[in-house]
Amino acid sequence: MDRGGRNGAALQARRLGWLALFGYLHYVLLWWGDILFVYALCGLVALALRRLPVHAMVMAALVCFTVWDAATVASDLPSVAAEEAVRVGTASAGQRHLIEQQAARERTQAARELQQYRSAWPEQVLEKLRGRPQWPLEITLATWGETLPLMLIGMALYRSGLFAGAWPAARLRRIAWAGVGLGGAATLAVLAWVMPRKFPPQAMIAAIDGWLMLPHLAMALGYAALLVLAAPHFLATRIGRRLQAAGRMAFSNYLGTTLMLAWSAPWLKHFRQGPLEWLWRSLTEGRRLAMLRTSP
Repeated sequence: MDRGGRNGAALQARRLGWLALFGYLHYVLLWWGDILFVYALCGLVALALRRLPVHAMVMAALVCFTVWDAATVASDLPSVAAEEAVRVGTASAGQRHLIEQQAARERTQAARELQQYRSAWPEQVLEKLRGRPQWPLEITLATWGETLPLMLIGMALYRSGLFAGAWPAARLRRIAWAGVGLGGAATLAVLAWVMPRKFPPQAMIAAIDGWLMLPHLAMALGYAALLVLAAPHFLATRIGRRLQAAGRMAFSNYLGTTLMLAWSAPWLKHFRQGPLEWLWRSLTEGRRLAMLRTSP
């Protein structure tokens, strides 16, 4: 039960169900790259695992994340090796054929997407509904091994008091140095390898999808520690308050992109939350919630 005596798990499941619908509509009506649907489905799994002890949650997340990363790296190795062999002139016939096939698929996909983007909006919507109505589910299946572990790690950090300022400053500084330092060093090492090769396509896909997953996790933890250290001072500044307001309207800002970032703070002077945050919560609770502020 939550503080209001309601079934918190059921309420959160309903909230995630509405988020999945918003995400699917975002995909159909606006953008192929929606992430809300992925978050909703992975969020339901995370909700089912919420009672795990913190240490067990972290271990499960790290094992899943590492295994997924290792499988991704292994699957990308033949393409990267073939691409490098073609570059230095030692490729076999099979390796050349592999790279030619991949390049042809990418050209075909790029041409198809360009044609779709140039068509009228109603045609784009119909093309998604007729041609790839299952695309958000495909994206979820292709990314859950990264998304779900990150959610679990975030849940564990929340339960451990990180975001409430319960961690000692010395520990936060160590995490910041280690995370940003080690993750940044690994990222620079990959950059040093791909830059002289003029950023080969297959290697870049492998780097983003696999090689840099663990370094980026380390850097994310380092950045989180830095933000917790900086928050008490940063939020007292004008730009800090603006960013805080933008965060409180993250859902609306995600769908409204850059325009919303400028008017988050003025909007919140008059309203309790962003328009889509209000709609989402009202649908979740099954009633029309108050929108206007009654006092400054």
